[in-house]
Amino acid sequence: MAENYKHNGRVQLTSSQSDSMTEPSPELEAFFELCKRMYLRLEAEGKWDETIDAMRADRLKREAEEFESPNG
Repeated sequence: MAENYKHNGRVQLTSSQSDSMTEPSPELEAFFELCKRMYLRLEAEGKWDETIDAMRADRLKREAEEFESPNG
């Protein structure tokens, strides 16, 4: 395993650590592909904007409920 080293008081990654961090895992790649397919399907069906609007409305509703909650 490569070691970190300090430079000017900050921890720096060695090149092997840096390189391995830039490569997404196969699971992350699969998740990105799933998101891309969902976006393309919703866009083709003309539903992307309404989906985003519904998500925003839901988030705003939840935030308002949390703000008004006596425990929040």
